[in-house]
Amino acid sequence: MFCPNCGTNVPDDAEFCSNCGYGLKTGQAPRPNAPYAPSQPYAQPFFNIPTKSEILTILLAFLIPGAGHLYVGRLTRGLIVLVSYFGITAISMIVLFTSIPGFASGDVSDIMNNTGIIAIMSVLSIIALVIWIVQLIDAYNLTKQYNDTVRRTGQAPW
Repeated sequence: MFCPNCGTNVPDDAEFCSNCGYGLKTGQAPRPNAPYAPSQPYAQPFFNIPTKSEILTILLAFLIPGAGHLYVGRLTRGLIVLVSYFGITAISMIVLFTSIPGFASGDVSDIMNNTGIIAIMSVLSIIALVIWIVQLIDAYNLTKQYNDTVRRTGQAPW
């Protein structure tokens, strides 16, 4: 006997074709197999990394320049800001305290000689103010960048 579906020679008492699976007694083709469902790929375990508070970053950077950077995790940048700001402030204080005797004497010539000191103090104060403002903005932007990366990838950016 031959299979009516594929033409393969099959024994007379066979119920199904050994080649194509056609039902010889019922005249039905075999049911197709269920489609293969691929397994899910292995994913790395997810650890919930907390985001950084933007308000806390601003508060820290406002009170102690460089502390906002340290909070966000930018240790080197935070230490550079901290040392430069307080270094300039210390130099300003040294210049101020060394010039006080000239101002305290009340002599016009001493005060005129100290106008250079006033200019130095003004420049140092402006530099310190610029560092303070820039580090506030930078700390805030770094916090936003950190939080966006943590939300998007689940990992800290640095």
